[in-house]
Amino acid sequence: MKGFKNTVIGYEGMDLLKYLECGDLREGFARIKCPDCHHEFILAFSCRRRWLCPSCHNKKVVQFGHHLKEAVLYPVPHRQYVFSIPKILRKFFFYDRKLLGRLSQCAVKGLTKFFQLTLSKNGRRGWATLSSCFTDITS
Repeated sequence: MKGFKNTVIGYEGMDLLKYLECGDLREGFARIKCPDCHHEFILAFSCRRRWLCPSCHNKKVVQFGHHLKEAVLYPVPHRQYVFSIPKILRKFFFYDRKLLGRLSQCAVKGLTKFFQLTLSKNGRRGWATLSSCFTDITS
């Protein structure tokens, strides 16, 4: 690993190195002891790299979902809508990330108008938007 560290540079390179070290006891760990039964075990440190490390990313997704359920969303029916960008347009969003926010705003405005026209006026609508950029890794 030492020779590999010398060849990788930049921010992306550091993320890759952290991912490769994720869960490796040689890179650091915590000793955890149960106060009741006094059983001890070792827990390796994680890289905490979202999107790159599947293990750490999944943990963040679960935490975000739990936060939405417990602190943000009311216990009423919910719907999920997924919008994807055609591959030919993705390069524009890759180089100008602010476009993702504007795209989310357009989607919310469009859905709001649709629901105003089709549903009763009694209901309240709320939105939680999330932009995922898998193009960074796959293309």
